[in-house]
Amino acid sequence: MAEEFDFFSNILKYIDGFFYRCRNDEFWTMTYISSGFDQITGYKKENIIGNTLFSYEDLIFPDDRQYVRNVVEKHLEDRTIFKLRYRLLKKNGSAIWVEENGSGLFSETGELLFIEGVVSNIHELKISEMERDNAVASQSLLFENSMSGIAFCKILLDDNFDIADFIIYQANNEFRALFQENKPVKGESFTSIIPELLEKPFFKQFCSVVENNDRIKFETYLYSIRKWIEITSYRLIEEKIAILFKDISNERNKDRMIHESEERFRGIFENAPLGMFLSTIEGRFIKVNKALSEMLGYLSPQEVVNSVKSISEDLYLNPLDRTKILTEQLNTSTMSHYVNEYKKADGSVFSANLYLKKIMDKDSKIYLLGIVEDITTKLKIKEEKEKLESQVIQAQKMEGVGRLAGGLAHDLNNLLVPILGFSELLIDDCNETQKDALNEIRSAAFSSRELVKRLLVFSRSHQILKSEIDFVSLIKNFEKLIRGSIRENIELDISTEIEEGWISADKTQLEQVVLNLTVNSQDAIKGHGKISIKTYTEVISEDNPLYSVLNKGTYLCCDFTDNGSGIPPDILKNIFVPFFTTKSPDSGTGLGLSTVYGIIHQHHGHITVESEIDTGTTFKVMLPVIDKPSVDEKSSPSSKELFLAHGETILIVEDDQNVLNLTRNILKRFKYNVLTATHKEEAMEKLIHNEVNLMVTDIVMPGIHGPELYRYAKELNIDLKVLYMSGYDENYIQKSFPEINDDNFINKPFSINDFGEKVNRILKNQD
Repeated sequence: MAEEFDFFSNILKYIDGFFYRCRNDEFWTMTYISSGFDQITGYKKENIIGNTLFSYEDLIFPDDRQYVRNVVEKHLEDRTIFKLRYRLLKKNGSAIWVEENGSGLFSETGELLFIEGVVSNIHELKISEMERDNAVASQSLLFENSMSGIAFCKILLDDNFDIADFIIYQANNEFRALFQENKPVKGESFTSIIPELLEKPFFKQFCSVVENNDRIKFETYLYSIRKWIEITSYRLIEEKIAILFKDISNERNKDRMIHESEERFRGIFENAPLGMFLSTIEGRFIKVNKALSEMLGYLSPQEVVNSVKSISEDLYLNPLDRTKILTEQLNTSTMSHYVNEYKKADGSVFSANLYLKKIMDKDSKIYLLGIVEDITTKLKIKEEKEKLESQVIQAQKMEGVGRLAGGLAHDLNNLLVPILGFSELLIDDCNETQKDALNEIRSAAFSSRELVKRLLVFSRSHQILKSEIDFVSLIKNFEKLIRGSIRENIELDISTEIEEGWISADKTQLEQVVLNLTVNSQDAIKGHGKISIKTYTEVISEDNPLYSVLNKGTYLCCDFTDNGSGIPPDILKNIFVPFFTTKSPDSGTGLGLSTVYGIIHQHHGHITVESEIDTGTTFKVMLPVIDKPSVDEKSSPSSKELFLAHGETILIVEDDQNVLNLTRNILKRFKYNVLTATHKEEAMEKLIHNEVNLMVTDIVMPGIHGPELYRYAKELNIDLKVLYMSGYDENYIQKSFPEINDDNFINKPFSINDFGEKVNRILKNQD
């Protein structure tokens, strides 16, 4: 215990000033300051922490403030240690010279966290230097800025020519502050300010200074100011004396203050939430606190001290790390920061921040004082955060490419309209050989239309036809098709932890997801292998990492797992990017997984992937669960009858010449009177001069939209119906133009029968 007391006492003893930690703001806001601040300034440290009553900026002598800030900012920018001298204002109004040594504390990312340093009292040293440089000036400064109160007095004689009192003719600021005299003291009676000194023992001593040229020095407690004072007096000339008053209250209380400070330090050490220790450079603990013993998995601090024989071997996962740290510590005097992996008592490993500083006792023996923070959880959270941020960035990239896909789908649809339409027109008027060729063209056009739909699914523009689906039944019913889609040397294992899993989804799109993921798993397996499909449910709550991308609730999950070759990390981050593929051009388009991604997110779900080289890959699909429906609703198929015209006139407005030619040929085939226009002015002219029953118009055209053209016609009291057509997706169109609905819209590309039926239905509904 004695050795421990000496250690903590020595730490405080060598602090000739105070330590601090502050923020780099306009006030130098203090977050920590040691008790030496009280002794130097006269203020309580509690009054400056957090700028409670005043800031450290307020205490810097006004003339020195800009100089201090310029020096500190320069060194913070250069990340070097700064050293400067300036003056502080004490509570009693006087100024004291200090020297500050400090530096910035930066985070791993380079962010400035705090400024730390030590402020030392160099007042007497500074005064001495000033005396040496300029004797006259230094004497004046010494007098005015002395740590001691100084009064120059001349004697006052009574009627018997005996010394009755002393009259002050000059006093410094410290004297006035010490005796709380706010008014000038020149001409004041010495004993009126300090009545206690009228007592015979004291007054007689001052008289002897004048009469016998004695030099006196004594200590006494002055009740009027409640301080211990050291008084020194000597004779000047012409029966004048100098009296010096030095406040020695702190020195009188030195032992008590050291003991109290040591106890406070002990309390901080033992009750700190972070691990703290004192060790020898050889690698033995001298003292550890409770937080560190719990962190290391020991029952008590003493057990750590007794059990850990070598810090390097017993605690460091890599003993060489401590060797490197020790080498650095022996060559620096500042606190250093390290991140390492350590072993607990049970052998488990954890990561921690280590803040380490070399200190010495009175015999110059070196010790290491350390602070340990377990950051294992923080690192996991950071890793998960980075993973989620990566997912967000990926989603943003997918959204951008999705917009491109939507525009591309529109252009492709316009190209497919004449290909599909004209091939249908020609089929009835050609021989069998030509029919076969035309059917091949139609088949290719329909395949292209399906590809466009996949692009629209990816772009999240395609309108999905949702219904209530039991996903477990869907997998079971789809099993035969799945087995027929993969190689015979691959085992398929389908299992479920739930009897039913109801979701609201587009059945066709979900089947596409299942098929794409299964085929993708097959392609990852070289030779014999196994694919497992497993369904279950999972609840997403606020503490779930996926809460940032999914709403709270229950989700149906389906894992697609293969034991294939795995996906390398550099490829894994791009697998959902459209057109990205590692397959040859003739065996992969790069749209399979991106289409899956688009479908899942269009259904308000989520998809993740985990892969390990030479072990396999798992795709996890998550879709929100709904309540089981009470009644199955089935829709009846729509009629596809075709109807011929009854003398009606139709105006086609289309800026794409190929689409215009096709629609004109189709309508003429159905015996309609057909007018055409490619822009607004031409269309309005024909509407005015002709009796038009129906206007078939493209929606998005240069200079005007189809709905706008229809409004112009209605404003001119032209009575006609309208059919809108577009290569954009119906869902996008209806959001952009609310007046457009299923009854007055047809999506490109369309078949002859679908187009004819739509035209006939609109005309039959004439008011």
